Amino acid sequence: MRAQAHAFSDALLAPEPAEFEEELREREVERWFFDHPRVASLVGWGIAAGEHPEGELVILQRGGQPIALPRELGGRPVRAQFVGAAQLLAQPPSAQTSSALHTLPLPRPVPWGARISHLHGSQGSLGCLAYRGDQAFLLSNSHVIANSGEARLGDAIVQPPMSMRPARDAIAYLSDYAPVRTTATHPLREHNNTVDAAIARLREPSPRARQGYVASALPAGPALTSYRLTRHIPLGLRVCKLGGMTGRTEGVVKLVRASFKVPFGDGIAMFRRQLLTSLLGEPGDSGSLVFEPTQGSAVGLLFGQLGAPGCERLSMVSPIESVQRRLAIRVAPRCWQR
Repeated sequence: MRAQAHAFSDALLAPEPAEFEEELREREVERWFFDHPRVASLVGWGIAAGEHPEGELVILQRGGQPIALPRELGGRPVRAQFVGAAQLLAQPPSAQTSSALHTLPLPRPVPWGARISHLHGSQGSLGCLAYRGDQAFLLSNSHVIANSGEARLGDAIVQPPMSMRPARDAIAYLSDYAPVRTTATHPLREHNNTVDAAIARLREPSPRARQGYVASALPAGPALTSYRLTRHIPLGLRVCKLGGMTGRTEGVVKLVRASFKVPFGDGIAMFRRQLLTSLLGEPGDSGSLVFEPTQGSAVGLLFGQLGAPGCERLSMVSPIESVQRRLAIRVAPRCWQR
C-alpha cells in the first residue's frame, strides 16, 4: 500500500512574490546544470553568503578536474565548491550491530533523537512528535522508517533498532511517507523531491502504563514551541540536532535553496530547495530534528551528508515547512515570527 498525498493549506505558508522570482532564477540554473556535458561530475548547487547583496551561487562538484563555470547564473555570481560524494545517514543492518543494540536498556518513553528503525531496515533517529489534527505520530526520514518507499503502511517501527521482537519493541506503526522519485523510474531532470520524511502512528500504551511509548518534548533545553518557514531560515542561522549516533551537534546554515543528487534506494534522487549546514552527523543520525536552540523553533530533518577527505562536510536537511506541507502535519503549535 502506497503513501497517500495530502493537501495542507495554511495562510502563513502562502508563497511571497519574491518566491516566484527565485523560481525563474532556478530554472536558468537548472538548464545550465542538466545540459552540462560533465553533469556526472556535478553534485548540485545552492545559495551561500557573499559580497553580492543576494548572496552567491555555489556549484557543488564531486572533485577531480575543475569544471569551467560562468561568471554569473540566475543573477548571482558563481563559485565552485568541492564536496565529494553524497550519502544518506542511515546505518545499514548488521548482525554485529543488532546484537550490540539489544544489550542496551529500553528507555520508555523513547526520547527524541534515540536510535530507531523499521522492523526490517536500517537504523536512524527519532526526530520528534508530529500531529495531524489530534493524532500524534513519530517523525523521521522515509529511508529510515519506510525503507526508502519499500515498506508497507502498518509496518512496525522498533526501538532498539533492528529488533526482531516487535511484540515487545514496537513503538509505532508506519502511517505515511513522501515517495521519492529516482533514476530507477524517471530521468534526473524530472525529479522534484522536496523532503525525505515519514510518520508512524504511536503505539497505544497498555492500561497499566504510566506514560506513552515516545517522549512528548525535547530531552533538554527549550521546548519546541514553533516551526520556521523556509524563507525565515537565514544563512548563518545557528542550529543543532539530536541524533542517535552522535548525540547533540551544532552548526550553522551554510547554503539555502540547495539542490543536489543523492543515492537513494535503487537509483539516484535529485532533491530540490534543501538546506546545507555545517552541523555534523554519522550513519545512524538520519531523521534527527534540526532546530534553532535558543528559541526552540524547528528548522528541518537531517537526512544525509556531503563530504570527502579534504573537503568541507555539509549536512543535508529537508526544511520543516516542506515536511509539514508534504505530510499534512504540524510539529509545533505555531509559526515562528520575526
